[in-house]
Amino acid sequence: MKNFHFPRQVLPQKSVYKVVDSISSPPKRHAAAKRVNEMMKRYEDLDITDNFMFAKVFSNEDVAKDFLQSVLKIQIEKISVVGEATTQEDPFHKSVRFDVAVKENVSDASGNLGIGRYFDIELQMVDTGELPKRARYYQGMCDLDVLAKGVSYTKLQEQYILFICPKDVFGKGRSVYCFQNCEVSDPSIVMGDLCYKNF
Repeated sequence: MKNFHFPRQVLPQKSVYKVVDSISSPPKRHAAAKRVNEMMKRYEDLDITDNFMFAKVFSNEDVAKDFLQSVLKIQIEKISVVGEATTQEDPFHKSVRFDVAVKENVSDASGNLGIGRYFDIELQMVDTGELPKRARYYQGMCDLDVLAKGVSYTKLQEQYILFICPKDVFGKGRSVYCFQNCEVSDPSIVMGDLCYKNF
């Protein structure tokens, strides 16, 4: 997932350089400009696994939408970015802090706005060896958040868990791995639980 092209609008403006230019003393201005240049990476070198770029991308709903459509090969109407979200069933069970929770906003025939698909996006810099099982746990916690008590299971929408990793966690040389539950002897028969895990 590292080959996505980031539009320039997600990058910081040059206001920092305006501050540098406002310094009246030429030696101090030169020193400040040098420090700024040393601290800032070239934007072209930043990818989604950079913490700064990760925060920038998903604070912009249009860019986050484009990213999800590019990686998942789906069309999305409109989204709302929740940002970091924490869920916990009770004090005796493991809680989950989602890096970025994204909900799709969809309109029905009457124009009423409702919640559609759900996306949990995680930035995982280190392969801890248990990401598939973590994805399983996160999936269940996401369902707790989207289905209210007494609501029919038929109301569950598509759910996507995405782990953005700098390394190939499955070692098969692919940039994106997409999983869904299917019948073992005949993979063309999908379970239809609308859950998708992506690494």
